Amino acid sequence: MIKSEQDRTRQFYDEFSQYLQLDTRDDNKRIGYFKQKIAGIVTANNPFNCDILDMGCGIGITSQWMAKLGANVTAVDISPANINYAKEHFAHKNVEYIEADITELRLDRKFSGIVLSDIWEHIPPAYSSFLKNVITRHAKDNGAWIYLNIPDGRYQEAARKHIPERLQMVDEAWTIPGILAQFKSMGFAPVSIDIHGIDCICQYNTFLFRRIADISAAYERTLVKWKAVLK
Repeated sequence: MIKSEQDRTRQFYDEFSQYLQLDTRDDNKRIGYFKQKIAGIVTANNPFNCDILDMGCGIGITSQWMAKLGANVTAVDISPANINYAKEHFAHKNVEYIEADITELRLDRKFSGIVLSDIWEHIPPAYSSFLKNVITRHAKDNGAWIYLNIPDGRYQEAARKHIPERLQMVDEAWTIPGILAQFKSMGFAPVSIDIHGIDCICQYNTFLFRRIADISAAYERTLVKWKAVLK
């Protein structure tokens, strides 16, 4: 992202940080849904051997929760205000908070899990290829999974019509086919898709992706076993 856009984005989310802090309330259903879903994913993938990259971590609510489950979390956000708040209020021995532009991220390690919770829709279309490169660069070659939560495109279109003042500086309306195409180009396919609502029907789409090669390998292992049993 060019510097002028980085500066504008950083300023917006520094100012937006106060609204993210409202998500710390115990009755936040959106955060509650995330915690329930991610707990199952992390636990199924052995939390104590699970290294997670939390991209666009905001004030660290999701990062700390995954760390409490036993995962090692690297949490990244462009906003200094968000990162400072996260370090103060959502610190955990298993979380490293990093202030950085996620479209330019270059860490020296790969991760078994990558989390994009309410972030993909805020990436300008011109930079989606940069984000895809970052994901590909940081996902482990074998066994990697990606968790994506994003507003349903139909909800985004309705919001743009009726409450445009509530939308963020970039708030794209992604369709499910459009998302699937993006991740297929990275070599990932969905193993779970959930369309659900918090305030209304069809408000969010949640995906769990795995590498296409890993899915194919799992088929091969299972079918070989079945073939041996049926002989």
